[in-house]
Amino acid sequence: MESLTIQQAFDLALQHHQAGQFPLAESLYKQILSQQPQHAQSLHHLGVIAAQTNRFDVAVNLIRQSLALEPANAEAWNNLGNALKGRGELDEALRASKNGLLNY
Repeated sequence: MESLTIQQAFDLALQHHQAGQFPLAESLYKQILSQQPQHAQSLHHLGVIAAQTNRFDVAVNLIRQSLALEPANAEAWNNLGNALKGRGELDEALRASKNGLLNY
């Protein structure tokens, strides 16, 4: 990542993520966060990977950290709702999803 900007690294991580190459994407998101710990999108997408791999507690924590930095991110609210649903917290999931709708 040394020769890439944060944005270039994030774009590459997102490409790997969308291709289902979770370990590569996760590694890049973590490298970004090591240089810029407040990178909300990397926190969010790490949380999405955690949810996609059934690590819902980790997902909820990471997505909440992302939302603390970018509270108007509708996609993150919806993903938080999905992660909470995965934990069986249906009332909280519904509230998070409603927040997502309010931010579209």
